[in-house]
Amino acid sequence: MNKKKEYIYKLEIFFSILGGLVGLFLLNLMLDGDYTNTEEVMLNKGTTTIFEKFNGNLIHCRDNRDAYECISGYKTRNNGNVVLLLGNSQLHAINQFTDGEEATSLRLFKKLTPLNLDLITFSYGNANLQEHSVLFEYLLNQLPIKTLVLPIVFDDMREDGVRLDVMNINNNSMPDTKEINVDNSIIQFNQEYIEKKILDYLESNYEFWYLRSEGRYHVYKNMRFIRNYLFNIKPSTIRKKIPVAYKKNFDSLTLILELAKKKNIKVLIYIAPIRNDIELPYNLEEYNEFKKEIELITKKYEFIFRNYENIVPSEFWGLKDSTNLEEKLEIDYMHFTYKGHEILADKIYYDMLKYK
Repeated sequence: MNKKKEYIYKLEIFFSILGGLVGLFLLNLMLDGDYTNTEEVMLNKGTTTIFEKFNGNLIHCRDNRDAYECISGYKTRNNGNVVLLLGNSQLHAINQFTDGEEATSLRLFKKLTPLNLDLITFSYGNANLQEHSVLFEYLLNQLPIKTLVLPIVFDDMREDGVRLDVMNINNNSMPDTKEINVDNSIIQFNQEYIEKKILDYLESNYEFWYLRSEGRYHVYKNMRFIRNYLFNIKPSTIRKKIPVAYKKNFDSLTLILELAKKKNIKVLIYIAPIRNDIELPYNLEEYNEFKKEIELITKKYEFIFRNYENIVPSEFWGLKDSTNLEEKLEIDYMHFTYKGHEILADKIYYDMLKYK
């Protein structure tokens, strides 16, 4: 390489690094040190995300990223059979949270412990039944599941596909050792293990690595704001059934029920609570048909169906930040306060007691 090319090469490297640093600096200014929980794009400043622990061990997990913690925590406790609760952000979001308040998972965990039952909860935002099906099949091979508690949300029947963090659930247990190919005398490291270690190290030690996900979050959120503003989309906007996604999710529910029946696992299915003091954001004909179909398929397999849509009084719901550019508080149809979590946990508990 001649001196001129070498000089140009060094300049390219310098300006690439400088551009990256300036970009990170501007991103940091935009965030103003107030990092967002990117788990829940649709949550808001009035809503707190809680993934509960008991005695230092997670009892409420998400997916591939932390499933091993819930599994290992159960094995440490060895507290009898498992009740598995699957759901969406309603299970891990508390409106107007104050210190000491508990989400549904911890309250229900404490109530079931004297019965020699161990509750493990998995939830993630906008979770659909296709994803629950993948997770349920995996956890059946990891835990002695006695009962499955499964909330069904009409909104989530509109979601399609399985996100990568759920799809990769079988890879959540990373080996601690390297594999040695004796025949070829080549040491082959487990690629996923190495990648996970590198990512964990970067995330723990370098702020810029964390800001990558922050950047993606803010771009995505702002795109949603613009879309909602342009098309006047609000929480109260009527959400209609999407036939293709609905069928995939309904078929996944059927697979879950068939597998549970085969494995002699009890199932409690409930229609999730929704705010009822204002008009629902659904086509009511479609919503009522949806509830009937869920009830029929549940009873076909001789499992228990409950409708919890009206169990949380209106005063225990709340307002959330705007999802468009108007900067006005909006109605929250999905997330409630601590009192709502109390009511939901107690309702599940008492219906389980009847289910023997």
